[in-house]
This record gives sequence, C-alpha cells and structure tokens, in this order.
Amino acid sequence: MASTADESSIDSGQGPEPATATDTSLQLIKGMPLPSEIVAMILKLLTPVDLAALSCVCRALHLHAMSDRLWRILVQKNVPGMEVTSPGPFGSFRELYIAHFPYWFIPQKKVWIGGDYIVGTILIARYEPEKARIEGYQLLSRPWISTPEPGNAGAFSNLYDPTNLELFVEQPKIMLDANDRPPRRGSLSNIPMAVQGWSDPAGNAGLLRRKLIFATPMTVEDELGFSGSPCMAPPFNIPAPHRVLCEQQLIDGLRRENTSMYNDSDDDEDDYGLEVSCRPFRRAHLSKQAFHIPQYHRFINNVDTYATIESVYYTPTADKPFQGIFIADYGGHGYELVLIHQPDDHVKSIDEDTVVDRQLDGETEAEYKERRNARIYRGSLEAIKLTGDINVPRGEITFVANDLSATDNSGTDIGIAEAVVPAGVRRICCKGQIADHGYKNHRFIDCRLFPITPDCLALYWIPFNHVMFYKRVDIDAFTRPAMAASTGADGFLLRVTAGTSYDRATHVEVPVNEPRPVRLQGASADISLCVRIHGYDRGLPRASPPTSAYFAAAPHAANGDTYSIGLAFTPRAGEAGENEKDAKDGKDGKTAGISGHDLLWGNDFDHSIRDHLPPGFNTALRIMRWWIDPGIDGDAYADKPYLYGPALSSFNRVHVGGPDDVHDPHDDRGFWFEEGGDAAGLAMRAAAGCPPDDPAARQKWALTDAAKSSWVWAHDQTYGLDFFNAYLDFRELALRLPGFHLPVMKYWDGQSLRYVLRNRTTEEVYLVVEITLLRQEDVDEDGTVSPEVLAKQHSKTAPKRDDGTSASSDETAFDEDKALDEARRKLSVGKGHENETESAVETSLDDVE
Repeated sequence: MASTADESSIDSGQGPEPATATDTSLQLIKGMPLPSEIVAMILKLLTPVDLAALSCVCRALHLHAMSDRLWRILVQKNVPGMEVTSPGPFGSFRELYIAHFPYWFIPQKKVWIGGDYIVGTILIARYEPEKARIEGYQLLSRPWISTPEPGNAGAFSNLYDPTNLELFVEQPKIMLDANDRPPRRGSLSNIPMAVQGWSDPAGNAGLLRRKLIFATPMTVEDELGFSGSPCMAPPFNIPAPHRVLCEQQLIDGLRRENTSMYNDSDDDEDDYGLEVSCRPFRRAHLSKQAFHIPQYHRFINNVDTYATIESVYYTPTADKPFQGIFIADYGGHGYELVLIHQPDDHVKSIDEDTVVDRQLDGETEAEYKERRNARIYRGSLEAIKLTGDINVPRGEITFVANDLSATDNSGTDIGIAEAVVPAGVRRICCKGQIADHGYKNHRFIDCRLFPITPDCLALYWIPFNHVMFYKRVDIDAFTRPAMAASTGADGFLLRVTAGTSYDRATHVEVPVNEPRPVRLQGASADISLCVRIHGYDRGLPRASPPTSAYFAAAPHAANGDTYSIGLAFTPRAGEAGENEKDAKDGKDGKTAGISGHDLLWGNDFDHSIRDHLPPGFNTALRIMRWWIDPGIDGDAYADKPYLYGPALSSFNRVHVGGPDDVHDPHDDRGFWFEEGGDAAGLAMRAAAGCPPDDPAARQKWALTDAAKSSWVWAHDQTYGLDFFNAYLDFRELALRLPGFHLPVMKYWDGQSLRYVLRNRTTEEVYLVVEITLLRQEDVDEDGTVSPEVLAKQHSKTAPKRDDGTSASSDETAFDEDKALDEARRKLSVGKGHENETESAVETSLDDVE
C-alpha cells in the first residue's frame, strides 16, 4: 500500500467524499462487519504516508484515516517531554502534521551537534505548541561565578554547574513556522527560515538568508574511507546508525555569483550555490540523522551540518547508569559538553528494573554491595567531546576506562582528589587524552575516575594534580518550552529570617552565605545558625554573596547541593524546669533530654495548600521518601499542612560535641560539621548503638523504633546539625527530583517555605527558618520591607495565580509510570519496593548523599 502512495507528500490523496459519521464499520468478509475500535487499533500501527494512502481506498477507510485521534498520536510521537493538547492555529492535528512534514524528526531527536569541526555547537530542538513552530537553539552557559577552593591552594579542581546552561533564544538556529511554504508535491523543496536580529551596518535586514536542507546517508564503504576525517557528521567516535557528508567540507566555491543569492525565487533550482551530489532526491533517501543549514551574508558563506545523537546512547539504564551528556570545566578552554557512553552490551536479566535489587534475606552488607557493583562496574566507558577546543577538538575521546571493574588498589597518591572527592568512592584506572595545539602529538596519560554518583563523575589527572567534575545535563529540561522559558523568578527577591518561635515579630533576618552564624536564644534551646544558598543572585540583604565556599567542598560539589541549613543546637530544660517527660527520663540514671522519637525536623504551613498542589504531587512525595528521607511523614491536604521526619534521620550530618568542636571562625564555609563527635560525643553514640562516623549508616539505623528509643538529645549538650540537598533550585525557583520537575512559581500561593525544629510530644518549637519570596517592587532600595507588605504576604488571603485559576484546574498530563521509572533508575529501586514502610530495616539510603 505504501509503495503506491505519493512519497513526496502525505496530503496527496483526497479519496471519495467522506461518509456519514455513523458509517464507520468495515465488511472485509461479507456479513461480518469489523468494529471501528479494531480498525482504529490497526490504523495506529501505520505510518503517516500509509495512512494517507489508505484514505484513498473507500469512504469508510477515508473516514477512519481522517480521525484526529490518529494524527494527534503521530504528532505526539515526535514531541518528547511534553503533551501536545491542541493543534494550535490549525483546525486539526492532521493539518498540523502536514504543515511540518517531513521535518518532525528534528524535535523528535532533540539533540543535534555540528558547527565548527574544532569547537562545535550543540542545538536543542523542540516544538513550541503555542505558535505551532519547530525551534532549535544553541545550548550555552551563563557566566560562571568561581568560589574559593578549600584545601590545597597549589592544586586545582574544577566544577561546572549544569544549571548555568541555557538556550540562546535571542538567536535561533532553526525556526520552522507552520505558515512557511510546505514541500510541494513531487519535490523535496527546502524551507527558508527567518533569522532574528541580523542586519548589516547600514541597517538592511534580510541580507542573511538560511535554508534547512536535507542530507543523504553515506554508504558503509564511504564511512570507512572517511574514517577520522572532519567531513563526516557525526564524528566517527560518536555512535550513530549512519553518517552524512558535511557539505561545507565539499564546497570549494559557489556555482553562482554572490548577487544571485539574494533573489526571492521559489524555483527548486535555487539551492544557494550548494553542491547537490549529497542531497536526497526521494524521500526514501532522506536521512533523519542529519541536515544542513547554509547561511549567506554579503561576503560570508557557510554551511553547518548538524547530526543527532540517538537517545539510546545517552540515556542511562540500570546496567549502564553512567551514560549521558555531561558538562565539565576545562580550565582556560571554558566549559565543554561530553558524551559518556558505555558501548559494551551485556546479557540482560529477566527484569531489568531489579538488576540492582535490595539487600536479600541473610545477605550481609558487604555481599550486597559486591553483587550490586558486579552488575554496574563492568565493561568499558568512553567520554567523547561534543564540543572541543584547539587542543582536543570535538568528536575526540577525552578519557576512556577500558574496564570499569579495574580499580586502583595500589595506594597511588591521589593528591588534591583526596580533599574534594568523598571518601570511600570507587577508584577506577583510566586514560585521559591531551594534545598540543592543532591536535598534534596527542597522547593518553594516566588518570583515575571516581564515579561519585551516576550524575557526577570526578576525573583526576595524575601528572597535573588536577580534578575535573563531570555533571549530568538534563536535556529534557530544555525541550519543554514551559520549563525552558522564564520561570517568573526575575521579578522576585528571596529573604531568609529565623527565630525560636512562630511569632514573626521576633524573627531576625539571616545574612545568607555569610560564614558568621546568627545567634538565637529561646526558652528551650540555644541556636547558632548558618544558611547557605547556591545561586543566591536575587536575595536580601542586597550585598549577600551569590554562593559560598561550602558548595565547592566535598561532598557538596559532587552532589550538586543547592542549599544548606547548618546549626549548633543546644537543648535546655525550659523556663519552668524540665517538662514531665524529661523529668521522668532524667531519673534512674537515664539522660535528661528529648527522645529520638520526639525531635522533628521538616516543613509546615499556616494555610491549606490542597488547591495549589501540582499534578503528580503524591508521586513526588513517594520519590522524596525514597531519596531524601524514608522516615518523612505528614499530611499535605490538611488545613495546616505539614511534612516532618525524625531529626535523627532527617539531618545529613549529626556531630555530638561542644561549640569549640563544631565551628572554626576562620573557615569561610561557615558551620562545617563532620559526622561523629568529640570523645564524649562518640561515647554517647556508642552507648545508643549509633554508627560512629558514617552518615548514611546512621540515617538507616535511625529509621527503626529501637534506634529512636535508645537516642536522647541531651540537655545542655551541643549538637552540630547540617541539612542539605540538591532538589530545590533557588535560582530558577524550581523543584527537581528524579522523574519530577516543578516550576514553583506556577503553584506558589504566597506562603513562605518554612523549616521547623520542634518537639512532637510537648509541641515546643526550637527553631523556625522561613524563606520568603517578595516582589521586587515591594522592597525598598536599601533592602528593607515595610510591615504592611509582610502582613499582606503572610495573610490568609493568598495571591491568585496569574491566570486566575487554581492548581487543581490544571489539565497538564502527568505520566506517573514514566516518573517512577526514571526515579527507580536513578535511585536503583526495583519495582514493588517503593511501597515499603519506614519501619522496614531494608530501606536503602545508599543514595542519600
């Protein structure tokens, strides 16, 4: 059927007049009508060209083939990362599909690499539903703010933050409007693209012209002949089903005079002087792996060839958790993007989701880790530059580990890496490539690879005593126009206040990212507080540093942590003496203080947020219980919502020791707590059965009732506590969990984000930290905020959303299965394990760091 269809256009056959709406049954066998539901299921399997050809057969099939449900599915298959709910300016999804046919493969592939063969460019293609437009923007980075390096000042470690990446929307590389001329029947005409922001010095616009031109796959023989040549796209080291020739490398001159480039002819022969030997003449010859963009100015001509990377090569799996696109800081060359690929295929297990399973009954911790690591650390790993520099250009290998199981047990000195890489991380032997200018005298030198997490790798260059961190880039975050566009954070300022009660009149403003702590004294506790926020670009006081040296130190640099609340906590007996429970606990030789069951840490709110909860909130809560704190509990639908967890398992660091042991006044990181304690503190931990200096082991231990019963937060004893993670992005005001991304401003109801340290039984409050969003126009030039503004900010009448609706009215589709699958992959959680209760000792906290 497809072979008889017109291959140049799916809008070729119109068929007979459509039948009535009720004439939808088919009688392939006389007297046996085929139900329309069965017909629809069959037609879902057809390609667009086959569907168009089928519409020419008969009236009933024409009516089925014109169903907009089928064409919506075809559109959706080419728009990953978002749901297309409307055909935009078109009357149907069929019209929308035809308008961009055959260019749908561009947003479907998402990532395109090309540009200069030395430096290179990465484009992110996406579909803009409001304008029904296919767009492609260059992925660039905002200016990087360096932070002081702790440790050895004579050595170097570089960390580049993937949140600094953004799309260069001011200068699109691809702009295919639905109103542009579609390909004419019987031809493969090329769509001209408007170029924004370009003109010559005289102000004559339109002198830069672009067209998007299709490419033809190379034969296998040609690929072998051009091996190692810059004439191929993608470069030879990057895996691809096939490659194409870069036309810029083939053009020695133009076939026409420059003046002929500026005519507006629609003639198919107007190819802007390009060689046509490698361009397709039939749709069957069209490559969906690459395309060309020629652009000409009056004295400049250039042809950029862009090739895609199939998502299978950069999507991590349970067996290949390190695959992905990463960003790293290459010193004087700036940031570079790297494809980390695990090329070796292994025999898959029956259920791939449970390849890295939970600890089995009777299996020791060491046996479990050995079994898990045997599945993960095997085969080779290649890091291939997607962007390059004058020494090692794009497409070349930057480092390679031939065997992930080959660990370095020789005791090799790892220099600065010992200070910036978390202790206990696997050390893998590998080779890194260096070269002179022009990729001359290129050679591989000894390196060590530290797989800190699947999203963060550290590479130590032994001869240079230099550490580079590779952080995973979330490509899908740039393919969703709503996420890629402004989050609305630009019009707001952050303000952090704290006190020892809920009464805001007693709160003080906290200077964020300052090393000197804020001292608070309440009726039941003394508190010294440090709040650190990475990317605090729009915050009060106005002179606050944008970041802290805290985030450049291990493990926070590797984790990508975005904020920290550190405090020295000294509980007191209270104004009226010990409370009844504490007095009982202080008798019979038992330590007086707060039970491990009773001291809680978490969030609460003054007013209901049930009408502002986003789609997928319950899924996000499940993910939080896996990743952040399995002991967390609460009720988000209550009139006064709360989400608390035992402080013993919620804080990332617990140090038992006096004030002289938890803070160095000369440390510009502020409060810095290591897990453990002084001599007396370690004795207290041992008496309770708490692991001495392993934070993950302590958090896992603290999930049991027996552990919480044995622990007492002793009166007049100082504890160093630190709470940190990477799931809140304060620069973009977004929540980012594995499998779940939420723009906060879309669902914000005006309330502050409030962290509370309190007693479950007595309801005493020891600390309240509030992070408040203020509109810029409500803040004076000196950074002060009027009491009237604050009163309105915290009033029960929450501000309405910009569209005047509630979150519950959102029709945004949330794919729970997809979100859970992504979270399982990142957190190594097998199916069926996410519903285990907090009382289960088997709950894993291996990924809590």
